[in-house]
Amino acid sequence: MKRSDVNQFAAFALLGFCVWWMREGPVGRWSFLVSTAVVFIFWFFHSIRFSLSTLRSLFVLILGFGLVFLILRGSLPFFSAETITGLPNHLDLNPAVIGRLKVSHERALEVYFDHRPNSDERYYPWGVLGHTGDGLHYVQDRVLLDLSLMPAARVWASQELGLKKLSEKIKKIQDWWALEFHYSLSPGELRGSHPLDDFLFSRKIGFCEHYSGALSTLLKLSGTEARVVVGFSGGSWNPVLHQLSYEMADAHAWVEAWDDLNHHWVVLDPTLWVSAESNELRSDFSTLVELGLVLFGLLMVFGLAQRRGQDPLEKFVSQLDVLEKRDRFSSRGLTLSERVERLMIVRPAKATPLRDSLLLYLKVYYQAQSGTSQGVEKIQFSRSLSRW
Repeated sequence: MKRSDVNQFAAFALLGFCVWWMREGPVGRWSFLVSTAVVFIFWFFHSIRFSLSTLRSLFVLILGFGLVFLILRGSLPFFSAETITGLPNHLDLNPAVIGRLKVSHERALEVYFDHRPNSDERYYPWGVLGHTGDGLHYVQDRVLLDLSLMPAARVWASQELGLKKLSEKIKKIQDWWALEFHYSLSPGELRGSHPLDDFLFSRKIGFCEHYSGALSTLLKLSGTEARVVVGFSGGSWNPVLHQLSYEMADAHAWVEAWDDLNHHWVVLDPTLWVSAESNELRSDFSTLVELGLVLFGLLMVFGLAQRRGQDPLEKFVSQLDVLEKRDRFSSRGLTLSERVERLMIVRPAKATPLRDSLLLYLKVYYQAQSGTSQGVEKIQFSRSLSRW
């Protein structure tokens, strides 16, 4: 299929522009698919003609992009490579002054299982943090809470939690938050002198760091030892590789509370109380898609190789069969010359290449029958077949 250099350059320039435009969007695979779709549209709007040869060339184009992507995707940068605010790159985090949490779809971690991981196994701890004075700002070093910075929270914890059992404290806080609080990646900043009180009794909106810090602080105020754990949760499960992959967007913070009765740490994820979908396990079928693309590529290469290796005499007859099938003609009882003459009448645009191919066919055929060399004529014949 012929295409001008200008159209070729414009098609690939459009592809490059789409990749650049989607650099802040989802992961590279999605950017590749959208970009290929744009090239698909461009290709057909600027094609010289619409035929099976054009469609076949389009499949080869998409296949080429797909195979290049599969080969290079391990070394290509992700298109959304921002570092997530706080976790796990900075173990000194103050959610009170973070107005918007930046997320990234860059792959951060891969864990392998011999079974589908359950909800508890999808938590991957990275570090344990202690609190500073205001109850929301926490670091690795343990610092005592400044009770003067959280007067309302201290009174509420004393009155509502008191000397209750750990399970009762958790139930009390969970019911309160599930009813009145909301999850958001853009909660705004808490700039007052009492950030924890502002979050609990005024804003009531935040992300995982807000909820884990607030829960840990309330438990501490009620006499229960608690700590914030940062790491990853959720993830994408690949059933083919038995692999659980975490993106930077899966970075998470939760709480571990000490159970005096059973003498062990209890894992609590307060974010699930306000946003149940935050720990959902996604399905990753990329391996199946990639295997399908590779299989498709092998079939295409095999088909093209078989087509290239096909004898031109047989190819001439098969191409006649295709044209007649499109026009719903029957070739029963007709010679090749009669078939070509009929197609020349129905398809005047192909009359010249059809006649030239017929003459070369007869020449190559009789040379083959007589045992003489027909190398040059076969090359000319194959070229003539590609013109129609």
